[in-house]
Amino acid sequence: MTHKFFRHGISCFFVILGLITAAAPVRADTWIVEPDSSKIVFSGTQTGNRFEGQFNTFDADIRFDPSASENAHVRAVIKAGSAITGDTQRDEAMRGKDWFAVSVFPDIVFEATGFRKDGETSYTAAGTLTVLGVEYPFTLPFDLTIKEQTATMNAEFNLNRQDIGIGTGAWSEGKWVGLDVTMKIRVVAKRKAP
Repeated sequence: MTHKFFRHGISCFFVILGLITAAAPVRADTWIVEPDSSKIVFSGTQTGNRFEGQFNTFDADIRFDPSASENAHVRAVIKAGSAITGDTQRDEAMRGKDWFAVSVFPDIVFEATGFRKDGETSYTAAGTLTVLGVEYPFTLPFDLTIKEQTATMNAEFNLNRQDIGIGTGAWSEGKWVGLDVTMKIRVVAKRKAP
């Protein structure tokens, strides 16, 4: 009787241990963005002429282990009001209600919880892009290299600004400002010591 109870107790112990282990979050390395080495650049056209700009202020909470990329989590926050193109009138307009409406929606947020490794250094991150308070499903292909304690991520992609609600009123069509936008992202981050 005692022997039978002992075996039953051991079995229950391992079942409970398995449930705890399965429920425990998988640890991933934490990375700290190096702002001086990172950049988010965008380009488009206005009245047929190409222009380029960048977001000067952004940061990200990065939890990523290349050996278990499926467990990664990234939340990047871009300050919309930090966008500059070198043209004062255009930069002021971008901060206004017809474009980024920064007084109401100061942040552009990309949160990714689904990561897939596509090649030796190529990945795809799936998540949600929040612009002007609206959430959009968003997929970001990127290249990642890690050398010792430094990770460098590069991404380049095109998007249609209508698809994420940027540009309203007279700007909602592409007559004056083109609909196609090219984004180039480079993020350099250092692995945080445990």
